Amino acid sequence: MSTYFTSDHHFGHAGALGLCRRPFASVAKMDRQMIDRWNSVVGPDDEVWHVGATKRPRSTRERAPAS
Repeated sequence: MSTYFTSDHHFGHAGALGLCRRPFASVAKMDRQMIDRWNSVVGPDDEVWHVGATKRPRSTRERAPAS
């Protein structure tokens, strides 16, 4: 078993293509590549800690309420 720490994937975030200079022709291709790469490394018994954003909210309804 391995432990991984990760953050800020920004699945579905079109702005990440340009802002982060990601080398993909589309968001769908970016997402597919990230999933394929993840699956080639992370196994079913591994532990993963997400310590940052996973996706950009589509609207204010998807954002967590302020505490």
